[in-house]
Amino acid sequence: MAWVILVVVTSAYAAARWLKENMGSSKVYVVGEEGLVEELVGEGHTIVTISEAKSCKADVVVVGLDRNLTYEKLLAAHTLIKWCNKPYIATNIDAAVPMEKTDMPGAGAILAALEKSTGKKPAYMVGKPNPWIVEMILSQLKLDRREVLLVGDRLDTDIKVAVEIGIDSLLVYTGVTRPQDMAKSSIKPTYQAKNLLEAVKLLDLA
Repeated sequence: MAWVILVVVTSAYAAARWLKENMGSSKVYVVGEEGLVEELVGEGHTIVTISEAKSCKADVVVVGLDRNLTYEKLLAAHTLIKWCNKPYIATNIDAAVPMEKTDMPGAGAILAALEKSTGKKPAYMVGKPNPWIVEMILSQLKLDRREVLLVGDRLDTDIKVAVEIGIDSLLVYTGVTRPQDMAKSSIKPTYQAKNLLEAVKLLDLA
């Protein structure tokens, strides 16, 4: 069977799109990595430096995964949010990112620090489990949700959003969620598989 990738939509792209649609072209202070910066610039936003952020010269703060996070970066975001009264939006709320034998703090961990220090919650969270990102993809690609399968490795984000918007889902146990977590969760996927190879066989796609 031939596989064709139509489009790759990341939470960084979704954040840039949401910001453009809801706040227009904005001056953005970014807590995140180069991919997020590129998506924001691609949608017409202007990136604000740390020194500019400390002088309140930003419209909004966008927070994502940042493996090069420094205290200075965090302080600039804190200043904008708490003392300059600027809103902040999140690309996703993943507390941890799985690695081969362990995991590492995710964007959700950075958000937790900012929420704790500023006393303010994000104005918007773009990624899953927010249905907006999936609805955007369905609309852009003109897909019938009855013919869509959402594959993910997290019950609390991937599978949750699929259940909420009424599309089939496949949970693979290659990330955060483990089989024993299923018994404790009210969120249930349509299908389950140990990995993507088993998923292909399960769905008879080979």
